[in-house]
Amino acid sequence: MIPAMLRNPIGSLVCIVIVLVVSTTFLSLIRERLGYGLPSSSVRQPYQNQVSGVAAPAQENSEYAMLSSDVQKQQLEALSQLNQAAEDAAVALKCCKDWASEIDPIREHSLIDSPRGADTTSDKLYTLLAEEFGQDRLGMEQIAQTSARIELLRKEVETASEQARPSQLPLSKIAEIGRLKSTSSTAKLEWTAAIKNARSLVHSIKRRSSQSLLESAVPSTVEERMKDEEAKRLVAQLERQKEEEAAARTAQTALDAERRLADEEFYQESQSTEVQAALAPFTSARHVQPAGMAGVTLRFRKTPEQQPMSLASIAALGALEESELGLERLATIAGHHELDGPKWSINRNSKYWSDDQFEMVSRAQQALKTYGRLLVERGQLSN
Repeated sequence: MIPAMLRNPIGSLVCIVIVLVVSTTFLSLIRERLGYGLPSSSVRQPYQNQVSGVAAPAQENSEYAMLSSDVQKQQLEALSQLNQAAEDAAVALKCCKDWASEIDPIREHSLIDSPRGADTTSDKLYTLLAEEFGQDRLGMEQIAQTSARIELLRKEVETASEQARPSQLPLSKIAEIGRLKSTSSTAKLEWTAAIKNARSLVHSIKRRSSQSLLESAVPSTVEERMKDEEAKRLVAQLERQKEEEAAARTAQTALDAERRLADEEFYQESQSTEVQAALAPFTSARHVQPAGMAGVTLRFRKTPEQQPMSLASIAALGALEESELGLERLATIAGHHELDGPKWSINRNSKYWSDDQFEMVSRAQQALKTYGRLLVERGQLSN
């Protein structure tokens, strides 16, 4: 019958159509069975960018576009911290200069070494001023160096943010920016309090010194008694302030100790054999990072330095979403052919997973969500 159909032009056309339909159906079944395509439930909806919520186009550079918003956020946050650090450092540096011009000369003239006599209030004023001189604060040269480093980093980040293809800031640089911000903030708080207290003390000491010179010749007046009461109030205020600061430091020290202990216990949990085994494909250092999806294909990008996998990149791909698609994305990343070292041998189509495989992927996703930020801070994942 078929040879007869082939001799007929119409019959030949019908045979060709039948062969094409059968071939296409057979190839689709093979591709699905081998895991080359995502399940129908996974491809009904286009991939949603986790930052903007916009469906990613299937273009050659779509993987770059999906990560650029995360990189921009990181750079904006870094610039914000550097700008605040620069402001704090400038305030601290001005206070240092004011101290050098106003307060330091007092020591040179031996004002704080003047005889105390029997005046208890004056004695306390001198003692408090001497304590201000003895405080351990960041010096002017160190603050100037900190300010210069902040300015240099700020220019670097600004330049990087203007590039056509911005790259993520290294973890070491993010940590340095955090340290500079903390140092500048502390210097500002310490120096603004120091210059304020010292000015008040010097003012009161000078007024009481002038009063003492006149006491032998001029009867005490209401104004002088008011000055004396003002000095006593200042002493009481500064003493209360120092007691409150000491109590706050003690409480903060205890809180920091508790936090460090809790952090260390949390970190030890993340280092358990079970968690480390689940996260091995992500914590291993390589020269590639997940870059995004081009249609249904996961793309990786080369990196000049060996680094663990980027938590932000994993999240940007939707692999941390508690859904079937999120688990499939995580399996696709961890089993990608471009990965060397520890990786998963698992079909990226979840309908072919065993219960154990499903549990393995779910456990890894939960571990990334629970310990991810801590592991980034400890350098076991990239930012």
